[in-house]
Amino acid sequence: MLGWPVTAPGRLATRTPALAAELSLSTPDGTASPVCRVDYLRPAGRLRWAVTAPVHRLVAPALLRRAASVGRPSAGVLRMQRYVVNPVARRVARFLPGQAVVETVGRRSGRPRRTPVGGRRDGSAFWLVSEFGRQSQHIRNIEANPRVRVQLRGHWHAGTAVLLDDDDPRARLRGLPPISGLVVRIVGVDLLTMRIDLDNNLDTMRQM
Repeated sequence: MLGWPVTAPGRLATRTPALAAELSLSTPDGTASPVCRVDYLRPAGRLRWAVTAPVHRLVAPALLRRAASVGRPSAGVLRMQRYVVNPVARRVARFLPGQAVVETVGRRSGRPRRTPVGGRRDGSAFWLVSEFGRQSQHIRNIEANPRVRVQLRGHWHAGTAVLLDDDDPRARLRGLPPISGLVVRIVGVDLLTMRIDLDNNLDTMRQM
C-alpha cells in the first residue's frame, strides 16, 4: 500500500531517517480497518507526517477496500470470457499450438462442461495455470470429480486432474506457451497450477 512493504500478515511498514510508521490492517474484533502508528525519529519527522497524514487518511481506506477485492474476477470479465472468448476459443483450440479444451463433469448437472485452456504437454502430463484459481467453474467441477478429458490437437485424452497449491504458478507460466501465459497474466487474479495425468487409452472417460 503506497509502496509500503508487508512485514507480517496484516501489517505494512516503512522507515525513513526521520520517522518509522506501521500500518495494521486488522483490529481485535476481526474487522479490516487501517490503524497507523508513527514513531518520530527526528524533529523533521513530525513536519513530514503532518503534511502526509491527511492524504494517507484519505487514500488508505480506499486502497484497503480495493485490496479486499483482489482475487475476485469482475462480473464483466466473467461475462466476456463465458459468452465471447470461450465459444471462439473452443472452436479454434485444435488449430493453435499450446491450446486445449478441458472437459469436466458439472458438479450439479452431471453434464459435460468444456473449457478452453492454454498449457503444455510434458510426457503423460498436461500442465496449465487457471487464471481464477478455485473460483473458476471448471476448477470447482474438478474438486467434485477430478476425472476429466483433454482435447489436444483434435484428439481426446482421458485423465485425472491434480490441483497444486504448493506450485509457483508464475514460475510455471514461464514454461508454458507465450500466448496462453500472457492471457493468464493479464486477466488472472488468483493463479493456480493444475496438472492432468493422462491415461494410456483414449476416451476411457466415456466408460465412467
